[in-house]
Amino acid sequence: MIILNQHFTFKQGIISINGKTLFILHVSAREDIPTVCIRSHQEIITEGTIYYKYSSQASPIHAEDLIFLLSSLKSQDSKKLANLEAKKTTIEYRPKVERGTSGLQGSAVEFKFTNKGKRFKIKAISTSNLDVAPYLYKQPPFFLEPDMQLAVKVFAQDGVSILMKNYNVQFIVENELEEEYSINIEGKGVSIKFLEPELI
Repeated sequence: MIILNQHFTFKQGIISINGKTLFILHVSAREDIPTVCIRSHQEIITEGTIYYKYSSQASPIHAEDLIFLLSSLKSQDSKKLANLEAKKTTIEYRPKVERGTSGLQGSAVEFKFTNKGKRFKIKAISTSNLDVAPYLYKQPPFFLEPDMQLAVKVFAQDGVSILMKNYNVQFIVENELEEEYSINIEGKGVSIKFLEPELI
């Protein structure tokens, strides 16, 4: 039996062809390479050897192939680390908003939310509802610092009480990496729901 440094998966079976019985062993390809032999077996395999497939058989890897393999692995690791750092940075700077209070303010619904992440810029505010209008006390663009709270009002424009309205409000924001996000808020009367920020 060949003992390797990590587990591998395989399928086995027996078939008969022309009166002969054949034992079939299929070993699945591995993505995490190289696989190193960790135990010698008679004179067939040697501990510490990396075996490489040449033509139809596995033999000890040649020096030039080992150099190429290690160089490729190093390059892949660098790419993985770069991708991991980029993902970590994106997650770290992703806008995080926490819903505060909401209630009726005269003929409008007022809701508040707090920035619970890093600073981001509010670039625009809009709604797809023609019969409601959102209003900010401070007009974009402006920055929302960490732990700063923002109040927004939503007015009905057709004389119907805002308490009877379904509406949505969209904020276009930009983080410090200059990535743009959409923060969408759905509401009915004084009941509101924040959706997850989406990268534009």
